[in-house]
Amino acid sequence: MSFDIIFSVSVTFFSDKRKLPPCLVSGNYRPHLKIDTDDEYLGVTFKSDVDCRFDEAISATATPMYDGVDYSKLKPSTKFFVMEGERIVGEGIVESIVQLDR
Repeated sequence: MSFDIIFSVSVTFFSDKRKLPPCLVSGNYRPHLKIDTDDEYLGVTFKSDVDCRFDEAISATATPMYDGVDYSKLKPSTKFFVMEGERIVGEGIVESIVQLDR
């Protein structure tokens, strides 16, 4: 799948919700994001150049995963929860949206 946007985000993972922080360096962590005011789960792939530590915000990118899903609700300053199934394992905020040239 090819998307024309990438979300720059700040994200924090909770120490009381996971045994280990996820590895974002590999680009293989694929949770869902859920906006507080909406029930829709938005699948993304997180990527970061730094290792995660629990309860500390890090900068990362979130790339949409699914065609046919409306990601337009993710705007700058939008707060979200990081979901693994029905569990909230973290939270974050959209810092900016990067429009890709294709």
